[in-house]
Amino acid sequence: MHDRVEVLSFAYEHLYLADWRDAIGDVFVGRAEVLEEHESKRIGIAGGSIPFPKVVRFKTGLTASKLCNRLTMRFSKETLFARDAGTCQYCQKELTRQCSTIDHIIPRSKGGNTNWENCVICCPGCNSKKGNKTLIEAGMDLFRIPAKPKSQQIQRVKR
Repeated sequence: MHDRVEVLSFAYEHLYLADWRDAIGDVFVGRAEVLEEHESKRIGIAGGSIPFPKVVRFKTGLTASKLCNRLTMRFSKETLFARDAGTCQYCQKELTRQCSTIDHIIPRSKGGNTNWENCVICCPGCNSKKGNKTLIEAGMDLFRIPAKPKSQQIQRVKR
C-alpha cells in the first residue's frame, strides 16, 4: 500500500500528507488519534486487523501557522514540481518528474533569477517553444502566477 493519510494539528488544521505507516505509528504511541477511517481498507496486525486511517490528528503540538514559520521552503525541482502539482503551467499536461522541465518566465539570458516567482514546471514541448523569449514574445500565457508556497501547501506529488 502506498496510501497517504492526512495529518491535522491539534487545532484541526491541515499539516501534511504522511505515509500510512508513520501515521499509524503516531496513533499507537499516543501522539495522534484517528478521526476518519477508510470504509473498506484494513491493516493486518498480530491478532486481527484494524481500520485503515484517512485522517489523523495530533493531540498536542504546533499549529499549521507556527509550523509554517519554523520551516524554510527550499527551492528545488522537487518542491517546484509539488507546488505546481506536477502540471505544465502552460498547457496543463500532467507530467512525471523525469519528463518535467523548469522554465524561467523571464529568461536568465534577459536577467531573470532562479526563484519561486520566476520559475514554473512545464513540459519539454512548451519549454522548447518558449525558449529564451518572454511570455509576450512567445505568445504564451501562464495557468497560474507563481509564488513562494507556504509549507503546508507543499505535498509530495508521486508521478
